[in-house]
Order: sequence, then C-alpha cells, then structure tokens
Amino acid sequence: MSPYKRNWFVGGTVLLALITLGFLIIIFGGSLGSIFAGEKVRVNFYSDRGDGISEGSAVKYLGTQVGTVKSVTLVLDKVPNYVIIDAEIEKSKPLPENVTASIKIPNFLGAGAIIELGVPPEGPGAGKLADGSTVNAKYVGLGVLPPEFTDLASEMKSAVKEFRETGVMTDFKIAVNNFNEQISRAGKVMESIQAVIGDTAVQGDIKTAIAKFREASDNAAVVTANFKTISENLQTLPQNANAAVTDIRSATADARGTIKNTEARINEVSDGLKRNLDKLATVMEDMKSITGKMDHGDGTLALLLNDPKLYEKIVVGTETINLTVKDIQRVIRGFEEDGVPLKLK
Repeated sequence: MSPYKRNWFVGGTVLLALITLGFLIIIFGGSLGSIFAGEKVRVNFYSDRGDGISEGSAVKYLGTQVGTVKSVTLVLDKVPNYVIIDAEIEKSKPLPENVTASIKIPNFLGAGAIIELGVPPEGPGAGKLADGSTVNAKYVGLGVLPPEFTDLASEMKSAVKEFRETGVMTDFKIAVNNFNEQISRAGKVMESIQAVIGDTAVQGDIKTAIAKFREASDNAAVVTANFKTISENLQTLPQNANAAVTDIRSATADARGTIKNTEARINEVSDGLKRNLDKLATVMEDMKSITGKMDHGDGTLALLLNDPKLYEKIVVGTETINLTVKDIQRVIRGFEEDGVPLKLK
C-alpha cells in the first residue's frame, strides 16, 4: 500500500470513530451523567402529540436545561389518543407548581424537540413542583416562529378540512357548469337577436316605433303641463269657493234684510189698502145715497140729468166762455207784438 492511500485510510477510520463517539455521547450521555447526578423529581407531561421527543430530550425552564426525558409512551386505548412523556427534573432546581409546558422544535433541521417550561402571565405560584406531578404540554412545532403562527396554521388546516367536508367545492363546480351553460344560452339568444335586428324590415319597424315613442313622449309632456295647470287651478279652487261662499252669505244677509223691508212695506201697503177700502166703502155708500137721490129727482144734479133743456143751456154757456177766452188771448198777443208787455196775475 502506498503512503498516500495509507494516509487516506487512516484519516477515514479516525473520522468514522469520531462520528461514532459523538453519536454514543448523544445517546448515552444523559444516562452516564445520571449516575453522578443528584436527586431527581419525576414529572409526567401529557400531550396530544410528541413529534421529535425521545429519551434524552432536554427539558428547559426559561431557556436553561433543568432535566431530561426518560421515556415516551403512546396511549391508544383511550379516545382521543395522547402521549405521556416521563421526565426527570433536577431537585436542586425547584420549579413553581404552576409551570406550563410546550413541545418545540428548536431549529429548522428538525433533529429533535425539547420541552420548554414557563410560567403563566399571572406569575409563578408559591408552591414547588412535587415528585409525580402531571403537567399538560402543548405541541407548538417549530420554536423559531411565534406560537400565533402555529395556531393560525392549525386553524387554517381545520378550516380547509371543514370547507372540503361541506361540499362547497362540488357546489361551486356545479355552479360554474351552470354558469357556462347559461353563457352558452345567452350566446344563442344574442345570435337570434342579431339575426332579427339585422333584417332591413325589422330595422325600419324599430325606427318607426322609436319615432312614435318620441311623439308619445312629446304628447305626454304636453299632457303633463296641462295636468300641472289643472293642479294649480284645483289648488286655487278652494280659495275661490271660500270667496263664493262668503259672497253667498253676504247676499243671503242682504236678501234677509230686503225681505224684512219688503215685508214691512207690504204690511204698510196692506194697511193703506185697508184704509182706502174703508174709504171706498164710505164713498160707495155716499154714491149709493146720491144715486138714490138722482133717481128720485132730488137736487141740481138730478135736474141736470132729468131736464135736457138745462143741459143744453150749460153747453151753450161753456162755448161762449171759450170764445171769450180766445178773444182775450188774441188781444194779449197783439199788445205783445206791439211791444207792450202784459202780465196777468
């Protein structure tokens, strides 16, 4: 064997031995150290999962190792299943009785996990963690990220699972297919409409209909204006009606006054008529007496009626008087024509 190959062989053997030594130290280091270690406190951690936890995994409190994992037991005979992690805590480092536990993966390589202990927000309790205590541990996964990310990932996983179980995707697929079918039908309808509208006769009918619609719109505008005028007149109608009622009331009052005056006048005329009738009755009695006297020939008037000669004489005397008055009038006119005014008293 040449010196070159011999050196390579020796180097490889030493490297393999170092790797084996490191592996053995990792596996048996805790067991060998426990021989010389002090008294321990045994604690059982209960968790829904124990990814990366194995015998020898570290138990840390506020970032400082205070114990190691001795065994990991999977419980399958109870529902839900869970994991029991048996660990030993150094008694020389007493922990508060209200510690919280979480299982974390300290790096991205994922070589192993640790149990990280802490205290609740209200602070550590007064008592100390006793031997045989039980603590619930929460698996948080990669400890590099905040626990909120892990919680969010778990919630999203649960939400996706529920989303799949509800069958929404199936319904969505059916809805998409129905939508595509409706789109196809709409396309056919549009093609039919295009075929109808493309006809020259139909276009002419549409233009005529539009023109008639415009004419109807103009007529509607006129009707609207007339309706507005009628509405305004109707608004003023109550006022005019009130004025007419007032005039009627005034005319009624005047008519009542006139009726009262007329009634008084009628009463007055009736009274006068009654008095005149009484007088007429008296006159009729007098005429009756005179007529009786005339029939018997008593008095001048009776003689005038019964004696024709006396009547003729009266007529002749009346004619003579008329001729005399006419002569006097001619004399007066002659004097006035001569410039001599005459005044008769």
